[in-house]
Amino acid sequence: MSSALPALAALLACLTPAVPAGPDCTSCHGTPGEGPGPPAALGGVTDPASPGVGSHARHAAPNVSRAVPCTECHVVPAQVDDPGHIDTPWPAEVAWGELAAVGAAPFDAGALTCTVYCHSRLGAAEPEPEWIGGQVGCGSCHGDPPPPPHPVTSEACSSCHPGGGSGNPEAHVDGTLQLEVDGLACDTCHGGPDNAAPPLDTQGRDDTALVTVGAHQTHLAGGRFSAPVACATCHVVPGAVSDEGHLDAPPAEVRPGAGFDGARCDSACHAGPGASTPRPQWTVVDGSQARCGACHGLPPPDPHPQDDACADCHSTAGPDFTIAVPEQHADGVVDF
Repeated sequence: MSSALPALAALLACLTPAVPAGPDCTSCHGTPGEGPGPPAALGGVTDPASPGVGSHARHAAPNVSRAVPCTECHVVPAQVDDPGHIDTPWPAEVAWGELAAVGAAPFDAGALTCTVYCHSRLGAAEPEPEWIGGQVGCGSCHGDPPPPPHPVTSEACSSCHPGGGSGNPEAHVDGTLQLEVDGLACDTCHGGPDNAAPPLDTQGRDDTALVTVGAHQTHLAGGRFSAPVACATCHVVPGAVSDEGHLDAPPAEVRPGAGFDGARCDSACHAGPGASTPRPQWTVVDGSQARCGACHGLPPPDPHPQDDACADCHSTAGPDFTIAVPEQHADGVVDF
């Protein structure tokens, strides 16, 4: 009897249907051994012009960022028969994941366009890329460089973003702005080889008719009337690029004591008693506002003696109203 048991067991095994294992995702879509994302789509469709195929492969293996997981755009079921998976008509529902949902707008199923965080940053050339045939390149998803207050004087992205950008795909399009600016030279964003004052302004412009350029160099150069005016006279110069209030929209803030209204300045440097031009125009740099008598009377009004022999009392003044020692003129101290 015992010799018949193995034969009986084998017979029963043949007669008992095998219990199939749960199907793999690629049983219905995707490619076995490569992943569940189309191509192929449901029904075996592989045409990129089909909405079920579209840009799936480009998201699975992008060249400017790490791979985009399925969960960023779909609810991935734990089981094949989970509610909402195979119990609704094609196409698959779109549902944003944690990264894609940063500032996301809905997927337009009619136009087949997408405005999620990954594509619609400031200055993007393609803020609503097409799911079928949409282009991806530097400038498609954000400006190259982005618009103000981002500076445009340098296109060396890695100088401020050493940990991010397309040069490091794993840290690109990850929801975090990698910004390491401390240690940068001031003229990386504004100014030139001689000093950090405009021109150029942070947008790469050199037109003195712009308030962001104006008379910066006139003040910094000094001349026959005064010593050079330090940047800190009119601005709070940050100790580090990342200091609060520094990296913001132009124009730069001017110290309240300067009396600047966005066009003219009535600081003590210009608005002395009897000045003929007490509020000079910031964007006029033709020399017409820099003359004896522009900033104070020549001589000043009473109680100043009405005597134009300046050198008799002010030894720093020379004949014909020239300034013998510019470093001691317009320095906040009356040399008497």
